[in-house]
Amino acid sequence: EHKVDLATYIEELAARLELTHRHKVSEAVMVVIEGSVVRAQMTGHHGDPTVGRMLLRCIAREFARKKAH
Repeated sequence: EHKVDLATYIEELAARLELTHRHKVSEAVMVVIEGSVVRAQMTGHHGDPTVGRMLLRCIAREFARKKAH
């Protein structure tokens, strides 16, 4: 249930940012979050923070593109 709530929250954030493909944005963010959790559980390593930053940059570019049109 908490995963559904988190995905819904991410989709709502995407809507507030007026991003297109909000559901796909939410799915992509959830894959990164879930993958990070699994990696941390399996390896004890908390992962590379640049992956999250890269995802946020993609979202920011989409936001800027949307605003420019």
